Amino acid sequence: WLLLRNRGPAVLASQEMSPSDKPQRIEYQDRVAVTVPPDAFGPWRKGETRPGRWREPVTVSIAAAEAPPTGSEKLKVLAAYDISAGPDVLVKKPLEIELAYDPKAIPAGRKPEQALLAASWNPAMQSWVAAPCQVDARRGKVVIQARHLSVYAILLQYWNNVAWTDHFAICYDEDAISKDIYANTRTWEKKRWGEAGRDPLGDDRKPFTPDVPIFIDDIARMLEYAYRKYELAGFKMPWPKWTRLTVFVETSGESQRSKLTGIITITCIRPNPADYRL
Repeated sequence: WLLLRNRGPAVLASQEMSPSDKPQRIEYQDRVAVTVPPDAFGPWRKGETRPGRWREPVTVSIAAAEAPPTGSEKLKVLAAYDISAGPDVLVKKPLEIELAYDPKAIPAGRKPEQALLAASWNPAMQSWVAAPCQVDARRGKVVIQARHLSVYAILLQYWNNVAWTDHFAICYDEDAISKDIYANTRTWEKKRWGEAGRDPLGDDRKPFTPDVPIFIDDIARMLEYAYRKYELAGFKMPWPKWTRLTVFVETSGESQRSKLTGIITITCIRPNPADYRL
């Protein structure tokens, strides 16, 4: 990846864009491209409560960007670029950012859509934040839905296995998960029974293939159930066409959901079977 120079990022491409009723595009060497939809930008003026209409030309720039570490041995930055349009310009409609990746960087036996994630850099929190994306393996591109201007990157995740549900990507290492580890479903089952109804996406959904550990299957069912309950309650949920919620299954540490990245970490430990009887 390209790094920041001492005098600031090296601008690779820039283009002045005026308000238009058609999408506008800027790109650099088939490595990065930004598509701006109509009325995507708006100025933020002092004293106003919302951005104004896009009336003045805006210069969109693509610059070489520093690639700060992810803080995890299992997440590596493959490519990063700084997308900007000036300090007083806000994004009113999502931009589409395409970042190219080297297919040779994908570990053998892994599919690009399973191995690659997208993220933007939050300078205030000094951390990468997960971004909605689609992987176009045919073109070797990761397409990101960008709701703000920042440094955007492709991340490679090194978990050996990924189980996909309708709304979650569950990353785990099968060798690290013992066959006799399973989820404590007691509380979950009691909650379902107490709500006097079956989950439409629960036991009736298609199960994983037999080679997926029971623990991962149990976790997937619980996650989909929770997603459906939030959806039925009227919460705005992520659009699965663009992204799935990322779940890391670890064998140490604490279970948590990062408020910054949105990534869910679930820790599995070897239980005492007597403690998990219904």
